[in-house]
Amino acid sequence: MASTYVSPREVEKFLEGDLIEFPRLFYKHWAVYLGDDIIIHVTPCDDEDRSDSRIFRSKFCGKPKVCVKIEPISNVENSSQARRNNEIDQFHKPLDPSEIKEKAGTMVGPFDYNLFTNNCKHFAVYVRYGVKRLKK
Repeated sequence: MASTYVSPREVEKFLEGDLIEFPRLFYKHWAVYLGDDIIIHVTPCDDEDRSDSRIFRSKFCGKPKVCVKIEPISNVENSSQARRNNEIDQFHKPLDPSEIKEKAGTMVGPFDYNLFTNNCKHFAVYVRYGVKRLKK
């Protein structure tokens, strides 16, 4: 279910619809792999500062301005490592990759971020499984 961390340049190891986990200093960033080196994820709306410290500060110091973006996996700042992490498959059946891609196309734009109830992992899980709340 969860693979070992690899360089995002080794994206051939990822399959359409996979949850991709990027380790960060104080948290993990999550995205969904759409194929052809493309991901969908929640990220700051401004492209100037995607640093871990800026993102971490915004998560704990007020409501950040974040957006859902579809972009190359190489655009994920500081993404020296990434891994497939579909461990939730044991509890929920993932949507078909074509459904995931179709849904992803409708979700691009501003995102109502909340560290505890609507963060990048919540978003990625919703895209892959179609559920907002996980049952374990």
